[in-house]
Amino acid sequence: MTGAPAGTQREGRAGHGADHIADPAAEHADDPATDHGAEAVPYIDHDEFRAGLAAGQMRIVVDPERARPFVVQRTRSNTLAVVLIGLGCALALVGQVWPGGALVALGIGARRLVLRQAPKILLHLALSDRAVYAEVTSNGVMEVQRAS
Repeated sequence: MTGAPAGTQREGRAGHGADHIADPAAEHADDPATDHGAEAVPYIDHDEFRAGLAAGQMRIVVDPERARPFVVQRTRSNTLAVVLIGLGCALALVGQVWPGGALVALGIGARRLVLRQAPKILLHLALSDRAVYAEVTSNGVMEVQRAS
């Protein structure tokens, strides 16, 4: 095809008109996360993680941008905020302005607090639940390494 660099193939999906690169290695050539020459970080199981963290032998790296949506979904803080704000609005409409305003402020404040404290909440969830630990370490939300 004309206009396509050598080694690539332009294919359009029906109705999408998207370009696809035929060589998957070329697609991620500049991405450091897919550097196949780098040494892989060994997986640390949940029991070793809990014991090592308590002894100060683990180094934890949490990606805050990935942690926020995970924690919001896991703690259902959006649902709590909507309920509190809704009740506050209902109270304000029936004449209880101050209690209603307090519930609205509490709903907004609770959600913002969860978003701000997401990495700490995520660490607590990972410590207490093996399934959460497996999910966040496999999805790149949290990285666990042995301290040097």
